[in-house]
Amino acid sequence: MISSTEAISLLLVGALWGCTNPFMRQGSIESKKTSTINTSQEEGEESTSVLKSLFRLAKIKVWLPYLINQLGSLLYYKQLASSNLTLSVPVCNATAMVFSCITSFFLGERVNQPGRAALGVVLVLMGVQICIVHLNLTAADDSTIDVACVLATIITMLSRQVATAGARVGGARGFSVLTAAEEFPGLPSTSPGEKKGSVASVTTLPSGLTVVTENASLTSTVSLTFPNAGSSSEGSSEAGAAIASRYLSFKSGSGLSSALIVRNIEDVGATPFSSAGRRGATVGFTAARENAAFIAPLLATECSFEKWDVKEAQQLAAAEAAEATSNAQVSLSDQIYAAAFGAQSAMGRSYYTAGASRAAIVAFYERNYILNGAVLAATGIADHEAFLRMVEEEFPSSAPGAAASEGGAAYMGGEARVAAPSTGYAHVALAFEGPTSAPLMNVMKHCLNNGSAMPFAAPGIIGVYGGSEPSGASSTVDALSNAVGSAPSADIVAQAKAAAKTEALTALDSGSQSLADAMTASVLDSSGFSAKALAESYDAITADEIAKAHAAMLKSKVSLAAVGDITDVPYQATIASRFG
Repeated sequence: MISSTEAISLLLVGALWGCTNPFMRQGSIESKKTSTINTSQEEGEESTSVLKSLFRLAKIKVWLPYLINQLGSLLYYKQLASSNLTLSVPVCNATAMVFSCITSFFLGERVNQPGRAALGVVLVLMGVQICIVHLNLTAADDSTIDVACVLATIITMLSRQVATAGARVGGARGFSVLTAAEEFPGLPSTSPGEKKGSVASVTTLPSGLTVVTENASLTSTVSLTFPNAGSSSEGSSEAGAAIASRYLSFKSGSGLSSALIVRNIEDVGATPFSSAGRRGATVGFTAARENAAFIAPLLATECSFEKWDVKEAQQLAAAEAAEATSNAQVSLSDQIYAAAFGAQSAMGRSYYTAGASRAAIVAFYERNYILNGAVLAATGIADHEAFLRMVEEEFPSSAPGAAASEGGAAYMGGEARVAAPSTGYAHVALAFEGPTSAPLMNVMKHCLNNGSAMPFAAPGIIGVYGGSEPSGASSTVDALSNAVGSAPSADIVAQAKAAAKTEALTALDSGSQSLADAMTASVLDSSGFSAKALAESYDAITADEIAKAHAAMLKSKVSLAAVGDITDVPYQATIASRFG
């Protein structure tokens, strides 16, 4: 006969198991939501998934229910030594499910069909009672006991299905007790909904960091742009530091090794990227929306400049610079900047310069890769305020230093030529000082697109370029001069406005990274971002404004860049005479 002590022990095991399961589940979910990656120093070979599991176990809401659950297991194994297996096993497992269902209800978990759940609980208790009663019948024969045990087993199995089905959310399909969402977690909705308009939010934090987010993108791109980390901010002894600093992105820093940083990014399927140039540098990643805030703090790690990281950055910078020097288009771009701003000026020096020392790289990086004045752009962020809280908590919170001053030089207008007769081709570019307004600059660029020349525009300069066989170089210069010298008509201005506006708005719908770039550019240009405001800025441009901007452009001194077999390319003074 079963004793009261034995019965209480079995019920206690079921209670310890069942009551702790909902608490462990909730603790694990909360820990996963609030977990961050500001871990202590770890070996590069450590598994990030193991680290995350250890951090979750460190939460009291996870380990305390787990500890109590294991106490139930110890009591269970002790009870097995003195109890009948045909009684202890079904009683402990069945009552555990009952206690789990009741505890979940009191914790506020949703029960879709409470009637079926209650019925399942009753059937479980009936099955347990049958086991207890018939094991206490000392006069019962074997067949009676066998029938009772079989009946108890059937009732227990049936009750589990009823209770579980009652606790699930959503209706059941005819061929499964699970809904499609339960059977295939993460399955996208097959019912298309109405597309929602994008809403952008901009906030500048006390650190000087400007955060701009939008909420409609299906994927998230988070980019951190340092507007003064380009080669135009290099000091006289820091040539090549900008391109090398780009390759220090996602390297060791803030107590994290390079391997750990990369693994955290890879674990969530994110794609990292970095870029730099004469004006500014950007580091970022593209990931699923739900993972964006989790790994965003990696963008602001404070580089520790490990010897191997700096050496690798120097090697990669040298390789990129060597590749760039063999590209005629890159050489032409370098030469037009040298002609426009002076070869020895900050803007005139080539970005593609190798050989920066470790000391120069560290000095440049620490001066220009700072949050004060930087722009953090994030697409696909549903809650701007929550994202801001994450940035304030996870990004460096030290007092902001003085914003890095933008390097640069005044427009001069001059000439730069690189003779390479063996190429058998002549590349030529003409440039002038451009307007400061980005929309006006873009419309001006499209006004110069008349088919005989390729227009280009960059902060500070605007112009055209082309190429030909060496014998046709003089004709190419004539075509370029005519393209920039002719005042645009009203029809050309209307077409240019439409083309420039279309180009700007298309960039907003060309992927999350393109959208993040446009958001950053807008914040740097006008301290805000709005697709409507962007469209209106192009609509507001008039033909009279274009005419004035064109006249002002021609009044600046023309700059000439020529690369290749340039024997027949006229000199800058000859070309300048055409524009008065």
